[in-house]
Amino acid sequence: GCLYYDRDNYDEAATAWEAGVKGEDFAPSYRGLAIAYFDHLNRKDEALAMMNKAYKLMPESGRIFYELSQLYKGLNKSVDERLALYENDLKNTFGRDDTTLDYTILLVDKDRLDDAAKILEEHRFHTYEGGEGNLTNYHAWLHVLLGDREYKKGNYEKAYKLYETGLTFPKNYGEEKNVYVNDGHLYGGMARCLDKLGKDSAACWEKACYTLGTPSINSYYNVLAFRKRKMPEEAEKVIEGMKNAYDSIMADV
Repeated sequence: GCLYYDRDNYDEAATAWEAGVKGEDFAPSYRGLAIAYFDHLNRKDEALAMMNKAYKLMPESGRIFYELSQLYKGLNKSVDERLALYENDLKNTFGRDDTTLDYTILLVDKDRLDDAAKILEEHRFHTYEGGEGNLTNYHAWLHVLLGDREYKKGNYEKAYKLYETGLTFPKNYGEEKNVYVNDGHLYGGMARCLDKLGKDSAACWEKACYTLGTPSINSYYNVLAFRKRKMPEEAEKVIEGMKNAYDSIMADV
């Protein structure tokens, strides 16, 4: 089955794995069937059944658990269903960086911001090729949400500290700051807090305007900052850059 799959012959691969599990339950064969069914043979519900069998046979396999969690996501299982999968097997959940991060994102979806933040503080992440930036981007947005929560309560000093914490990454992340990171959302939050506290916010508003990075969702906050500083032409330039980026993306779809 693996040899066929490696050569993009997915039907023959599935046939081989199906033949294998007729004689004996074998987790790697069920795993292979799940991947072939979902990714190539349009048998998505059967894919979940196969991966569940693989997980039942090898519950200690962090890889199979991860792939099961990805099937839950790919099949649009509810946030509650996905959370239950993680919370029923915390050993495997915290055994990998990707499942840990996915779990905390689901916690945020359920407004369990403090639980998510605590996990991020305690888990030792490992930087890997191709994964840089995912955790740190999430770290910033989590602190935007934490800061926004306190800002809405009128706790401006606490909100300011939370936004500020989003600017730096703890050592357990294993990542350094990239010069192209756009922190407009964080600096904008800090500036709003300073305004409410009657303090000088000019430096924060200025930092909220500029970035070396390419247009992204964070550019929206650059626009707000430019408008706050009564710089409409600069704001329009950012908007135009966002439109061009969108057109470029859609041209490839």
